[in-house]
Amino acid sequence: MQLINKNNIKYNELFEFLKEIDNSFAPKLSEQTELSNYTKKLIENGFIITTKKNSKIIGLIAGYINNKLTREAYISLVYVDKEYRRQNIATNLMQKFIEKVNEEGYIKISLECNKNNLNALSFYKNFDFKIIETTNSIKFKLEKQLQQNKTFVSICCVTYNHEKYIKECLDSFLMQKTNFDFEVLVYDDASSDKTQEIIKEYELKYPNIIKPIYQTENQFSKGISISKTFNFPRINGKYVALCEGDDYWIDPYKLQKQVEFLEANSDYSICFHPVKIVYEDRKKKPQIFPSKNKEFSFENLQKANFIQTNSVMYRWIKPEIPDNITPYDWYYSLLHSQKGKIGFIKEVMSVYRRHANGIWHDTSIGASNLHRKYGIKEINFYFNVYKKISNSSEEYLNNVLLPNFKQIIDNYYDFGDIDKLVEIKSIYPEIFEKATQIQNPMGKKFKKYKKLFSYSLGLIAFLIIIIILLVLLKHL
Repeated sequence: MQLINKNNIKYNELFEFLKEIDNSFAPKLSEQTELSNYTKKLIENGFIITTKKNSKIIGLIAGYINNKLTREAYISLVYVDKEYRRQNIATNLMQKFIEKVNEEGYIKISLECNKNNLNALSFYKNFDFKIIETTNSIKFKLEKQLQQNKTFVSICCVTYNHEKYIKECLDSFLMQKTNFDFEVLVYDDASSDKTQEIIKEYELKYPNIIKPIYQTENQFSKGISISKTFNFPRINGKYVALCEGDDYWIDPYKLQKQVEFLEANSDYSICFHPVKIVYEDRKKKPQIFPSKNKEFSFENLQKANFIQTNSVMYRWIKPEIPDNITPYDWYYSLLHSQKGKIGFIKEVMSVYRRHANGIWHDTSIGASNLHRKYGIKEINFYFNVYKKISNSSEEYLNNVLLPNFKQIIDNYYDFGDIDKLVEIKSIYPEIFEKATQIQNPMGKKFKKYKKLFSYSLGLIAFLIIIIILLVLLKHL
């Protein structure tokens, strides 16, 4: 059995098949609908499930999205080749169709059936379809309410010592006005302040929305990927939004706007918006990021991350994420942007805080301290993007990986972190050589420092000789 959708079936292929089975229906398909328009509708806004034998389609269910806002799917065509009937093909197709609709987050399936087709009515009854109305003197309308988790959006929130900020963060989630259900997956990484106490208060008030995990021992310090390990496996939504516990949203319709955009544009896998960056120490004025409209493409996202974490919504794909990389959120966006286009809503709907305890605070005063803390993880990030996302692209290697690799190892040279340099060279020997253009693990910078050191020793020796000569001259 094979699932076919608009990404792997062409218009002409589907159109020709529908013409081939036209006479199998009474009245004919072509008498019920204009086949070319129907084919286009399925390709653009539907899905088809088939089963084949020797490359020939012998069974098919076709449906499309009837109403995105009420999340209703409509079955428009059920077909099984007469030679293969009574082999449970229709049953298997229907099961797959229901599974697919469930995965897509729809809560209702409807269809129409001729009143005198008792076999079909009995078949649909077995799948809990109910007759809800008589559409005309010939047909019934049937509906099936899906018994599924109704969560449409999952909000993932990681906190650590966010006592000052977590209330504003959680309140910004709870103020969201939506026509769908959402959940808040909060993970606290063993905060030593009152963050957990505050989260527990919200959990008691909103047990169906706030779903926390409380750690007693910090996992980030052990090198564990927090979201990958603790939050992502809990996701129930079709869409996922991210927001750290020290940031917050400012538009009560943020989630609604992003969901409506993604529902209306099935070829998009990401939707994001500008954010307001505020500096807690007020040494800098607030900024808007991204500050300019760019070409928000997969290619440009490989070069620089223009998607702020608390602005993004993903059409969730359960990404495969490598360990020991940073920044993780950039990697999530790259993985999702491989699957579809990047959408942009030109409205500032969230605030990103820069404060002394934030993980990215160092970037506001220079990148050197950040590179020193996380340089190896950054190199792992660029290498994984090079291998797994850019498909070992020479352009990415030369324009992104090597320049960033060199900047990070130069930073280690500046701090004298020779152990880190030896570790990096042992993991990535070829890239290390390309980035530094050296023949030994100490590198050109060490040679420069060695020359400076030798020069300093020579100068000191020269001064000592002068002092000795002056002393001798004094005694003559």
